[in-house]
Amino acid sequence: MSAVDRYIGSRIRMFRLSSGLTQEDLAREFGLSIQQMDRFEGGFARIQALHLVQIARLLNVPVTAFFDEAPPDAQISSRQLSMLSSFNALPDPQQVALLNLTEAMAAARPPRPVSGTPTARPDRRGG
Repeated sequence: MSAVDRYIGSRIRMFRLSSGLTQEDLAREFGLSIQQMDRFEGGFARIQALHLVQIARLLNVPVTAFFDEAPPDAQISSRQLSMLSSFNALPDPQQVALLNLTEAMAAARPPRPVSGTPTARPDRRGG
């Protein structure tokens, strides 16, 4: 399938997870197998326009949200998806506490370098 199919699939997964739904929930709603829903989200199968409209309604997002301006290679990582899924499983007070913690951590540390980019090492000669 194309990069666009993969991008749309990643958007479906992102909105599904942010809504707290499982693949099983979404598949059951549309009479599809979990495997077929997984193929849609992975971009391995092209989703029909009718299903995309129905998914948008169920997830309470405009259908245009699946086609935003982001480039197709700007997909959410599996680590981010896992964090989002775990975050949604937490009760509200814990979500707020975790959000405050991560915002404080992000503000206190410089961004990590991109993998493969050399980093400066501290001078250990005692200067």
